[in-house]
Amino acid sequence: MKWTKSEIKQLEEIYESEEYSKSAVIQHFRRSWGSIEGKALKLGLNRPRGKRTKQLKNYPPLSECQIQLIEGSLLGDGWMSKHGHGKNSSFAKEQTSRSREYLEWHYQVLQPYSSNIHDRKERVMNWGNRVTKTQSCHFYTCNHFVFNEMRDKWYPNNKKVIPKNLKLSPLALATWHCDDGSNDAKTRRIFLNTQGFTFDECEYLIDLLQCQMGIASSINKNRKKPTIYISMKSYSDFIEIVKPHIIVDCMQYKCTELDYAFNEKQYTKEYRPWTNEETVKSICKMYHEGYTVKDLSLRFDMNNSVISNILKGKTYKNIDRPTIDIHHLRSTSGHPGVGWCKRSNKWRATTTQNGKNKYLGLFKQKEDAISAVNEFQSSGEIL
Repeated sequence: MKWTKSEIKQLEEIYESEEYSKSAVIQHFRRSWGSIEGKALKLGLNRPRGKRTKQLKNYPPLSECQIQLIEGSLLGDGWMSKHGHGKNSSFAKEQTSRSREYLEWHYQVLQPYSSNIHDRKERVMNWGNRVTKTQSCHFYTCNHFVFNEMRDKWYPNNKKVIPKNLKLSPLALATWHCDDGSNDAKTRRIFLNTQGFTFDECEYLIDLLQCQMGIASSINKNRKKPTIYISMKSYSDFIEIVKPHIIVDCMQYKCTELDYAFNEKQYTKEYRPWTNEETVKSICKMYHEGYTVKDLSLRFDMNNSVISNILKGKTYKNIDRPTIDIHHLRSTSGHPGVGWCKRSNKWRATTTQNGKNKYLGLFKQKEDAISAVNEFQSSGEIL
C-alpha cells in the first residue's frame, strides 16, 4: 500500500517523537513495523533507541492488586506468552468491542506495564443458517521479566493449568466472573464457563470456592465439557463478594441482583408449604378421574415435576394413595402411547413390540388414538 502525503507528514512528526511507543506508531498507521521503519529510513528519520529499555529495568515489581487481576484473568480469557525466542513474558486479553471500557480498566491497573489496546479486524462467521459479524479489542502488556514467574507457574509445559498453590481473592473472582461468568438474575443462577479446564481442575476450583470464599458450587456438563454452577443458596453471597470490584459500566449486568426474598425452608425436604395430606389425595383422585398432569399443575399452582413425583410416590411416601402407572405420566393425554404432536396438530398413537417402538398413526380425536392403541394391544401381538 502506497504512502500518502498526509501519512508521510504524520510519520515525520511521530517517528522521531519519544511520546509515541512502537506499538502506538503501528496502531496509528495500521501497518507493519517493517513497512514503517523502511519508509522512515528512506526519509532519513532516526528514532531514539534505548530509553524504553532503560525504563523497563527500573519498573517496580507487580503489586498485589495487579497479581490478583492477572490471576483472575488467567482463569478466564487472559493468557501469557513468550514471543519468539525471547526470555521475558507478556500478558494479553481479548474482548468484544462493546467491552472496550473493561480493557481500558485493565490498562490503568497494570500500568506501567500496559502497552496498548487495538481493534482487530471484523470477523465474519458463517454458521450455515446464519452469518455473524464480530469485532474485538486486544489488550497486551510489554515483555518483562516480572511476568516470567507467573507464566512458569501457569504454563509449566507451555499449556495452561491451574496451579496447586492458587489463592482466590475477591478481585480475582470478580475478574474471572466478568470474563467467563453468566448471571441469570431471574432464576438466581451463575455459571462459570470452564470448558478449557479438565474435570479434576474444576473439582479443585470448587474446593477453592468453598474453602476460601465460602461459595457452594458444583460441576455441570456442557457438550461433555465441565462448567461450574453456583448454587442458589450461594447466589447472594457470590454477588456480594464480586460487586464492589466490578466498577466498569459495561460489566454491571454481571452483578445485577433482582429483589428476592430467599426462604431457606423452601429447599428442605421437611417443608413443602404447597402440599399436605388432603392435597396429595385430591391430586391422585383427580388424576384417576381423567385430569392430566398439566391440568393438575395449573389447578394446584405446582410444577409438572412436583405433580409427577407425587403421583409416582417419590415424595410424601408416608401418605396413603392409590398406585399409579408411571407410563401414564409421560403422555399428555393421560393414556400410555397417546400424545399430542405439535407439528401436525394431531394425536399420535404409538406402542412397543419386541422392545421396539411401533408407530400406529395420527388422529384428529384423542379417543380414536386411544382406541387404536387398545385394539393393537388386544389383537394378540407381543408388546
